[in-house]
Amino acid sequence: DNQELHLLGPVTMINGTDSLKCQNMRFWYEIDSLHAFGNVNFKFKNNYLETDSLIYVKTNGFRGYSFIAKNNSKFYDPEYKIIADQIDYNDNSQYMTLNQKVTITSNERGASGQNVNLAFQDSLIKNMFIKNDAYIYNNHYAIVNDNNYQLFKDEINGSIIEAEFKNKHLENIFVNGMAESKYYVVNDSTYLMGFNEASGDTMVFKYDQINLNKIYIKGDARGIFHPEKNQTKLDSTLSYQAELINYHINDQMTFLKNDVKIQYQNTELTSNTVDVNWEKNILYAYSKDDESAKISSQNQKPMLGKKLEFDLINKRGIISLGETKVRDGIYKSKIIFREEPNIYHMDKSVYTTCDHDHPHYYFKSPKMKMIQGERIITKPLFLYI
Repeated sequence: DNQELHLLGPVTMINGTDSLKCQNMRFWYEIDSLHAFGNVNFKFKNNYLETDSLIYVKTNGFRGYSFIAKNNSKFYDPEYKIIADQIDYNDNSQYMTLNQKVTITSNERGASGQNVNLAFQDSLIKNMFIKNDAYIYNNHYAIVNDNNYQLFKDEINGSIIEAEFKNKHLENIFVNGMAESKYYVVNDSTYLMGFNEASGDTMVFKYDQINLNKIYIKGDARGIFHPEKNQTKLDSTLSYQAELINYHINDQMTFLKNDVKIQYQNTELTSNTVDVNWEKNILYAYSKDDESAKISSQNQKPMLGKKLEFDLINKRGIISLGETKVRDGIYKSKIIFREEPNIYHMDKSVYTTCDHDHPHYYFKSPKMKMIQGERIITKPLFLYI
């Protein structure tokens, strides 16, 4: 009456090239559905499933079936492999829910977490939502110093990760909560330039086909770049932090905003806004309102200015509307050119020991050269009282 068939195992069902093996089974033959128990091995078209318990329902969808797999479940597709304690798949909506100890792997990338939701477009994953121990990685090759190709793994983790795909390729990754990443920088000739570690409250990664193109970080954004030896002009690590950071990798530009701090060797730059040209290794800093861009080196007084341009490699820079202090004196200049760490050339400069914004007395010179800690050379010099 129930149109239900009980099979005690071992059980094998074969339908053309499709097959199912298990220890025991309940089969509802009128609706072509079943519940299989114990060492379940299910092969259907291009998919293969291993699990301890399988509920199968025939559909008219893309795969032709919906299922619930429980305990030690593994789902194989030509494009990827899925492992989870439980896999629920609805063929009508093409939506899959994965729970407990989830891993998803393919040739190019992988992901893991405690809870994962997948949206499919036919056989391809178009959206992935991961929460609780969310982690995703992307593989790529680069040439290292010995001219050999080596496999590198870009890694991302956070509280929640959402990934969007287009035609098998990663398009966007969104990370919310305790976002962290490590990615390897490769130039146009596929040489490894170094690797970058970054973190923030939220992060967005945008891809151009298989290559990472842009990264946006918001909220306590910070990171460290580790240059590859003999591949860049940078010869030590560079650390940075800001409230907002935008990397334009293809353009070799980084834009930092709000509470910016950059440290390289013995030099520290702070400003409201900083643009970095990595092709030229030049920092462009801009002040906001009453704040000033500031650059300081070890054992030297800081230089302040409204606009600052600084070369990381040769340590030279230009400061507009600049100011610095030496002992009890204050130097101000329309333009300050830093030739070396302790040598400054000033255009239309003023020197005073009066600390008012508009000093009561000062020396003024159209040209001034200051060798910090030694002497000042002016040509000519005027006293204003």
